[in-house]
Amino acid sequence: MMKRLKHEHGFALVGVLLVIVLVTTIGLALMPLANNSLKSSQMNEEHQSAFYIAEAGMNMKMAEIEEQIYGVYEDTSSELDFYNKLASELVITDYRYDEFEKVKNVKPFALIDVKKVEGTKNQFEIISTGHSNKQSRTISLSFSADWEEKFKKIPYELPDLAVFVKNNLELDNNATIKGNVGTLKSVEQSIYLGNNAKITGNKVEKEKESFPELPEFPVYPDDFPKEPNIVVKKNNKEKYEINYSQLISEIHLSNNSTLTFDVGKSDKEIVVNQLHVGNNGKIHVKGKGKLTIYIKDEMSFDNNSALNDNGELNDLNVFYQGNNRVEFSNNVIINGSLYAKSANIILSNNGGIYGNIFTGGAHVTFENNSLNNSQLILAPNAQVTLSNNSKVKGRVFAKNTILGNNSSIIFDTPLVIDGPISAENLGASDREDSLVETGATPTVKKTPVREVEK
Repeated sequence: MMKRLKHEHGFALVGVLLVIVLVTTIGLALMPLANNSLKSSQMNEEHQSAFYIAEAGMNMKMAEIEEQIYGVYEDTSSELDFYNKLASELVITDYRYDEFEKVKNVKPFALIDVKKVEGTKNQFEIISTGHSNKQSRTISLSFSADWEEKFKKIPYELPDLAVFVKNNLELDNNATIKGNVGTLKSVEQSIYLGNNAKITGNKVEKEKESFPELPEFPVYPDDFPKEPNIVVKKNNKEKYEINYSQLISEIHLSNNSTLTFDVGKSDKEIVVNQLHVGNNGKIHVKGKGKLTIYIKDEMSFDNNSALNDNGELNDLNVFYQGNNRVEFSNNVIINGSLYAKSANIILSNNGGIYGNIFTGGAHVTFENNSLNNSQLILAPNAQVTLSNNSKVKGRVFAKNTILGNNSSIIFDTPLVIDGPISAENLGASDREDSLVETGATPTVKKTPVREVEK
């Protein structure tokens, strides 16, 4: 019996040893798994930390940018200066932000880029990459900064005059003005009627301060992307989508060709060195936005050509910086407003502009059945001449005005009453306190943050 108990104690010892070996083996087997799990947890923590670091860097930089935007706004007096200075001051590369506590003796940091969105004047993107140990994550945010006018003009009210001259008004050979006329000189010295000419309204002497000034001619944008020339061959029809404002050296339409500009849902601008439209050529404007065309050197329209003939009158503004005379004759139609910086303008043989006409030139001539409806013609340095059955329906404000050979001016309210080439943008010469502060600040808009691959 005693021998049997001794053998059982031996078996118990062996069993205990086996259990210890088994537990040790399992423990050793689980150690790499536990170690991998720990490493994975640390990597996930660092990965998430990298995102927070990128976000913190972006928030810091965005707050700094907003202060810069307000500072630039305070330091600039025009929209163009504001956008140019923003582009020069906001754009940066590899800006390092490392105001963080060390983690395992390694200092986290964020690298930040700010870039201007191509083809825009006021849109930017911030890209922030957070680095935590060996992990990194990148996020992006887009923002825009809009100029708001610091001052606004005291609204200028167009006087109820069919014709308003600085110097002289002459009518001859059955010419007619239907409406009131005004002059800065005495009526007796400045208004002449001959050969069945007549004025149906009153003749009044006005104060010098009431004569409107031309609005400042715009500085053409020079930072738009450059695009290839647009050439439409004879008898062809082409559609050109304007997805962003742009520079185009030349637009040339051959005879009987058609070009459709699609501006989409927003206003667009194009800067063109030369614009030529051949016989029966047509340029249409399509979309919900408005189109502004800045022409530098030359513009010409041949017989029966048209610009925006089927579009809305308020959707087209054309600025012409060249010195060559601009002629619209032989059924040429411009359905929009024109501002010529210094060029003389001729409209003849059923040619017409149906929007407003502003010019700093010396001569504006309507002849041979030229018909122009509901316009404001502002030519403070020019002699405006109407002859041979030409008609203007609207208002003519000029240095001098001459009507002859059955021509007429009929008082009417301009169809284009707002925009850059309209009465809304006018001031009157020598007016005191013509500007009032708006109290405006620039408008900053931001998109939600999104993670990007880098």
